[in-house]
Amino acid sequence: MLIHLSVQNYALISELEIDFGSGFSVITGETGAGKSILLGALSLLSGQRADASVAFDNTRKCVVEGCFDIQKYALKDFFDEQDLDYADKTLIRREISSDGRSRAFVNDTPVNLTVLKELRNRLIDIHSQHNNLYLEDPAFQLKVVDTFALHQPAVADCETKFREWRKAVSAEKELLEIYEKADAERDYKQFRWEELEKAGLDPQEQENLETEQKILENAEEIRAGLFRAIECLEGEEVSITGMTRETEQVLRKLSPVCPPLKTMAERLESVHIELRDLSREISALAETTETDPSRLEKVNARLDLMLSLQQKHRVQTVSELIAVREALRDQLAQITDMSLALSEAKTHREACLEALTEAAETLTKGRRAVISSIEKRVTSMLSRLGMPYGVFRVEFIQTKELTSNGKDKIRFLFSANANTEPGDLSKIASGGEMSRLMLSLKAAVAERVALPILVFDEIDSGVSGEMADKMASVMCEMSAYAQIISITHLPQVSARGNAHYLVFKTSAVDGAHTAIKALSPQERVMEIARMLSGSGITEAAIDNAKVLLKHSLPE
Repeated sequence: MLIHLSVQNYALISELEIDFGSGFSVITGETGAGKSILLGALSLLSGQRADASVAFDNTRKCVVEGCFDIQKYALKDFFDEQDLDYADKTLIRREISSDGRSRAFVNDTPVNLTVLKELRNRLIDIHSQHNNLYLEDPAFQLKVVDTFALHQPAVADCETKFREWRKAVSAEKELLEIYEKADAERDYKQFRWEELEKAGLDPQEQENLETEQKILENAEEIRAGLFRAIECLEGEEVSITGMTRETEQVLRKLSPVCPPLKTMAERLESVHIELRDLSREISALAETTETDPSRLEKVNARLDLMLSLQQKHRVQTVSELIAVREALRDQLAQITDMSLALSEAKTHREACLEALTEAAETLTKGRRAVISSIEKRVTSMLSRLGMPYGVFRVEFIQTKELTSNGKDKIRFLFSANANTEPGDLSKIASGGEMSRLMLSLKAAVAERVALPILVFDEIDSGVSGEMADKMASVMCEMSAYAQIISITHLPQVSARGNAHYLVFKTSAVDGAHTAIKALSPQERVMEIARMLSGSGITEAAIDNAKVLLKHSLPE
């Protein structure tokens, strides 16, 4: 509940402090005194946007602060989720600087307006006259049924599963688009990979083939040269090997008389051995080197294939071709993996849809179960509020489309007169009837759940006399379940409050100021008498006010 409200430099309020108690509080005041200003200050704590024009003195910042007792609202998890310090008595503060910048705080921790609005939904419900239009809003109607059915956990579960399903649908769609694009190139990539794989590429093969190609193309010339080399090394007339052997023998014979020649002779012997080995290798090569058109054709074909593949893939070497082949293999594997991932995404999306459908069915079942109770409770309340022939119906429509609220649509139907079929509120209900219907709905819900602080801004507009007294009785009963603050112009309602606050204007050098004060018992009598008779308070009005208070409050 709202314990304390502090307002500084807002509209016509220079400075204001007010304490509130539990139960039913009423706020009255003459037209133009500033009751709507007080409501505006409360709206700032609820996340309403504001600018510098709200300041009474544009050289100072505007500050509105409320202290709330939140013990019974189970908000600990919400505070943890928002990384806020929890306290049973929580302070909410709004500051609007002279340049229009706004800041919000919860227990001195800065928060954005979104957080403030979420907290507002759990703490305070401000109902002004135009809010009766909410009665025609399908979302509001569905929320009433869910609140009465104590569906908050089930609604939250359905919303979570809806988000998960939408996320799964989006993920599958995104993956499908990527897969379809990749799959469109799969055949082409498969062909290119198979072509490279079939080529059986080896990094050293091209170099080896190019060497072999040169030998095959020049086989006759090579054989002739090799035989000439053999003739030089081993010829019968002149032979390099023979000359080195003869020279070595000459030096060896002279070595006894010239010792340095021994080393030279040994060196020549090594040369001779090397030349003989070289001669044998050249002979062997000469024997194997021969013209082979068939082999040359195969070598050329193989080299042409490699060159063709290099040109096709715009690379310079076989090693780069192999890299292209491996990259294509990886890409094909990724497409296969993507296909599996797509299948898994589809399975996940279907599982999310199944879970969402189950959550929606749970909501549907619970909603159907309470509709009759809501209809009876609200119809009964309407009768108490002066509509003995009033009928309230809840039309339940199930749709094919799944939403975050399940598959149900709710439509409120109403009739105030006997033998009249209930119909759309906008076509049937008057302003006063809409006010009583809204009060009946909130009263029905208040009996089921711990409602937030309910602030009624002239919800009793359009009614008077006995009907006003009946509406006041309903609000009194609701105050057993929630803190009720009613801004009213009706003496019958004012007399029923546990506490009575008066909004009034004072004059000062800098202009008119709006102020508020809690009325003493005698001041209440005079205020209610004023409401009964106007500015000229009569003794009859005072007596009537005393009677109203006596009947409304325990002695």
